[in-house]
Amino acid sequence: MMKFNQYFKSCDVRFLFSMFIFFLSFCAYFPYTKTKIISQANRTMADCVACERINVFIKSKELISNIVWKGLNDDAHIRPLLYFTDSSTYIAFGSDILFKNYNYELLDCGNGFSLLKLPRMDAQPFHMENNMNFKDTASIFYNQPMMLCSDVETLIKVVPDFNKTEDWLQLVMHEYFHSFQFSHKATINYLSEVIQISSDTLNKIYIQNAWFGELLENENNALLNAIRATTGDSMNHYMDEFYQIRQRRRMQYESLHNLNLSIMENFWETIEGTARYAEYYMAGNFYKIATGTSSQCDSLFKNFRDYSDMINFENELEFIERTKMMQAYYYVTGFNLCRLMDKIGINYKQDLFNHPAEGLYEIFTKHTIR
Repeated sequence: MMKFNQYFKSCDVRFLFSMFIFFLSFCAYFPYTKTKIISQANRTMADCVACERINVFIKSKELISNIVWKGLNDDAHIRPLLYFTDSSTYIAFGSDILFKNYNYELLDCGNGFSLLKLPRMDAQPFHMENNMNFKDTASIFYNQPMMLCSDVETLIKVVPDFNKTEDWLQLVMHEYFHSFQFSHKATINYLSEVIQISSDTLNKIYIQNAWFGELLENENNALLNAIRATTGDSMNHYMDEFYQIRQRRRMQYESLHNLNLSIMENFWETIEGTARYAEYYMAGNFYKIATGTSSQCDSLFKNFRDYSDMINFENELEFIERTKMMQAYYYVTGFNLCRLMDKIGINYKQDLFNHPAEGLYEIFTKHTIR
């Protein structure tokens, strides 16, 4: 199976915002007509698959909200999810007001759950991103984060090592968590007003400076050693080591390039590290929702069989790989900072996205560095 780190390194799957975004071609106007309702009896196979996949994502998201990240499922933070097949776009959590200018059908998925169904909204071959913009006030994405994802069949064509709906669910959770983050007014404002540099810049710095990557490897090893430590003294030793190496790396880069990375790193480390955290713990808890979850139409959904015995999922290779260094290093260090603060007992989640200037690293140092 392809490693998740390799996926985020090799695929063009990035959080997109207006300063770096292409303006999507599917913001075209569709004349509004009276909504047609597609009953369960009249659903196509593709309709049924869309209902099942989005329904199981909703169940997974509810689980994560209950046991991992409180507030994820609050109404105030629910944002639209757009699911693309070859011929259609299905929209979950989409309001009539937001999509009033689109000629959609209402697809009845049963149990009070429905989707908006539209003709394919664009020709982009693959989607797996969160999207918004800050410039076009007429766009449905204006200050409105939305999660866009291709179906599982398209994902498999792009990344053959991902071969089941459960793999797809983890990627969708990662990107949907960005919608949750930017549903907080403070965070979306901080992005538009303060963060002027894409996370891709950090990737390039990592690639172009071998010493930079070596120090990051040492930083991450110190984090992992602190997480594994069995005594308080040992944990404190590795936390101090992490802090000292990070300070040295940042100071060295600033002296060579006259650029302080702290604000940019802290922000993207928080954004991508917490999204990886949600993705990771979603998969680690799949076994809790396996009972009673089945599929009539989705042949690529395996009913979480591969996760049924993952009570100690942190020891599984699929999860260990997410803790290892890669060129998008802020995913990894942010994720491991979350795990270390969990171990220490630092409450970093409750107001994290209401105070984006602080971020994971500032919270960590405030509670641990004397």
